[in-house]
Amino acid sequence: FHAAASLLGSHLFLFIGKSNSGKSTVNYFFKHFEPYTKIISDDFVLMALIDGGVYVSTPVYEILNNYDSSNRWYEIDEITVVNLSRSLKISNIFDLISVGIASSFLGAISFEFYRLLGEINKNISCTFINRDNRDSYTVAYDLYRLKK
Repeated sequence: FHAAASLLGSHLFLFIGKSNSGKSTVNYFFKHFEPYTKIISDDFVLMALIDGGVYVSTPVYEILNNYDSSNRWYEIDEITVVNLSRSLKISNIFDLISVGIASSFLGAISFEFYRLLGEINKNISCTFINRDNRDSYTVAYDLYRLKK
């Protein structure tokens, strides 16, 4: 996915939006409010089905930025998608096709991407939040308060 992401336990926070929409900014503000948050990525997020579970990891080039130097996969059981774009409409997991990198590649990869979205839809609790003209700091703070 073209997104910034943080992990709090097994809860993935996926910040989506077009370039310069504030993905990285909200990600860092959220870490400021919730210090136990692990920043997974600032730009792209890898997700995969592994042994029936949904996992997330840091792309190799992001490891160089020290987001997660362990290069490991983390199992997730909950996702909060924070839509930072005013032009994208995200209300369910299949709307994420528009931010999925795999959907623009080979058919076999696209099939796996759709399969991943289907498994997330069946097995993972998902919450969708829209920016609603709030600044990045307020979005991160509201997300922090929501988790308390």
